[in-house]
Amino acid sequence: MWLSLRQTEIKESSRQRYVMLIERHILPRLGMIHVNCLTAEILSDYIRDLLKQGRVDGRGGLAEKTVYDIVSILKSALKYAGRKYAIGDGGLLDVKLPTVRQKRIETLGEQECEALSKCIIVDPDLNGVAYLLALNLGLRLGEVCGLKWSDINFAEKELTINRTVLRLNNGPHTMLTVQSPKTDSSARVMPLTDELLSILSELRKSAPNEAFVLTGNRLRPMEPRTLQYRFNAFLKAHGLKHHHFHALRHTFATRSIERGFDAKTLSEMLGHKNVKTTLQLYVHPTMHHKRRIAEAVSSLMPLAG
Repeated sequence: MWLSLRQTEIKESSRQRYVMLIERHILPRLGMIHVNCLTAEILSDYIRDLLKQGRVDGRGGLAEKTVYDIVSILKSALKYAGRKYAIGDGGLLDVKLPTVRQKRIETLGEQECEALSKCIIVDPDLNGVAYLLALNLGLRLGEVCGLKWSDINFAEKELTINRTVLRLNNGPHTMLTVQSPKTDSSARVMPLTDELLSILSELRKSAPNEAFVLTGNRLRPMEPRTLQYRFNAFLKAHGLKHHHFHALRHTFATRSIERGFDAKTLSEMLGHKNVKTTLQLYVHPTMHHKRRIAEAVSSLMPLAG
C-alpha cells in the first residue's frame, strides 16, 4: 500500500529499486510478522544482520547505503500505517539508521585535465565532446547521453538539460529508457563556451534537431555504459590514468570551488536541490589546494629564525 502511494510521486527507476529492496530483503525476513509484534529489538537485530550477512548470494553484508534505504522504506511505511490506521510504531521509528560513510571520491588532477582536453582537441569527435561537457559543465553520464541537437541554442550559447538516459527492468529483460532528469532541479540551462560551441557546430553537420548528439543523426540515444566503455578505451589509448566517467563531474565541482565560485551557482549548475548536497557530496579539496591554504596562512605567521 505504501509503494502504491509513493509510485505516483517518484520516477520509475526509484520505484524499481524500492520493489527490489522490498521483495529481496524486507518481505522474506519481516513479511510474516504482524506490525504490533515488530519491536525495536527485532528491527535492530535485523539491521545488524543485513550489515553482516545480508547479501542474497551469501557473500557477506550489504552496503551501508543499501541498509539505510531498506530501513528508510520500513520507517516510511510504518508512518503511513500510523496515519491511516492509527497503528503505533512501538518505538520502531526511534531505531537509529545505519551510518553511511562517504566513499572516497575520485577527481582528475590539473595536469590530467589538461592532458585529457589536449587529446580531445587534437582530433575532436562526438565522444570527446561528451567528456568535455562532463568536465567543463558537470553533466551526468545519463544527461550527456540524453542530449539532442535541439537542446543546444547556438545563438544564445546555451545548453538545456531536458532528459536523461538509463536502463530499467522490463520483465525478465532490461530496456534503454529516456526520461525526465533526475530531479526537478536537474532540468536546467547551462552556458556554453565559444570553444565548445565551435566543436559542436563542426561535428553536427546535417543532423536534425531531434537527433541525439552522441549518435550523430540518429533518433536513438547512446547507451550510458557504451559511453563509459568508450571513455575507458580513450584513457587507455592515450596513456591516461583510468577514471570512472562520473569523476569528470566530481572534478568540475571541486575545481569550481577551488577557484572561488560560489556554492549556490555551482549547485544550480550541477542540478542539485540544495547547496548542502553540493558541499557534502561533490566538493572535495585536493592536497594541492590544502597545501596552498597552509602555505598562505604560514606566510602570515613566519616561524622564528
